[in-house]
Amino acid sequence: MKVTGIIAEYNPFHNGHLYQLKTAKETWDTDFIIVVLSGDFMQRGIPGILDKWERTKMALGCGADLVLELPVLSACASAEPFAAGGVTLLEKTGVVTDLCFGAESDDLPAFYKLADFLNREPAAYQDALRAQLRLGKSFPAARNAALSLCCGENPADDALLSSPNNILGLSYVQRLLSLGSGITPRPLKRRGSGYHDTALSGPLASATAIRDFLCKPDSDALSGIQDQVPPAVFSILEAAQKDGDFLFSDDLSAMLHYKLLCECASGFTSYLDVTPDLSNKIRKNLSDFTCWSDFVLQLKSKELTHTRISRALLHILLNLTEEDFALAGVFSFAPYLRLLGFRKSAAPLLSAIKKNADIPLIAKLADAKSYLSDDACALLSKDIFAADVYRLALTAKTGKRLPNEFSHSPIVF
Repeated sequence: MKVTGIIAEYNPFHNGHLYQLKTAKETWDTDFIIVVLSGDFMQRGIPGILDKWERTKMALGCGADLVLELPVLSACASAEPFAAGGVTLLEKTGVVTDLCFGAESDDLPAFYKLADFLNREPAAYQDALRAQLRLGKSFPAARNAALSLCCGENPADDALLSSPNNILGLSYVQRLLSLGSGITPRPLKRRGSGYHDTALSGPLASATAIRDFLCKPDSDALSGIQDQVPPAVFSILEAAQKDGDFLFSDDLSAMLHYKLLCECASGFTSYLDVTPDLSNKIRKNLSDFTCWSDFVLQLKSKELTHTRISRALLHILLNLTEEDFALAGVFSFAPYLRLLGFRKSAAPLLSAIKKNADIPLIAKLADAKSYLSDDACALLSKDIFAADVYRLALTAKTGKRLPNEFSHSPIVF
């Protein structure tokens, strides 16, 4: 059985994702595709435009065979923990043979070379990285400068560190090497728009561009993105827009503001990614809070990127602490396999996972406590709480009564 794994957000699913799935199936003779999907909140510190169940339907409707949830402590983390969670989950299924990821570069030897160097982290590199950080550079900029100093100017290395997709792919290869995994990485060169592109140009627009279009008040007609997403996805987006189901960061503003007010006196340094400087800055600027997006801009600086701040605020809102992160690390960020959905034709794949997986497979949430350890249950409660926060925000926006996590069963397509 040849099984390809993909780690994704699908926020939302678009034609570039369809190209990836088709390539895995048709070019690499894949029997089944497993997608590890971020839950209701994303790596950039934002909510999913649609919840994980709707995005699971997108994945299954466009060729994925089985979808697992990436736990929130990985899904909302920086590249390395994000990759650690996704890759380890795929490894723990016991069935995945290949890992496909989109990148600006498909130079696999270069990925291996740089991943090995970063895993070893020679003392000279660590010293150079600390020196660059002391200069006030953001971590990505400091890392690039430190690598240039230690490795010399290398066009292949520079290319790998030039975009978020390459950096994430590099983190995937690092994790595969550290696990001693037999999974083969397969970088797929991106086509169409770049990760940060905001223009709806051509049939392969970025997810960022599609989200930007959907959040505009004058986007009532979805015809502007009809060519950028598969028909199955377009019908889901069309129904969601009709019901007002799209969720954006500013829809969480009231909840975030309340949370920050409640804990302002004690500070926020117990939360993941919140430094003492950032905590003090939050407290100092809190009286000027108007909405999530404006507050991020108030806090942004040369040292702290927009994404880093938004992610830190999300950690505060979701009660994700440094202690929680350490506990997730004990499980290598993969305490269980949470099944979100599968195709009926993937029954042999599901059977193989049940037989070969190294960690429990959760199909019915209500039963999970009976076979998970106390620590794994504590991590699962973080996923449930994040889903409840998302549901509360969407209920406040739409006025609809929505089912909780325990009312959902895996989607069978």
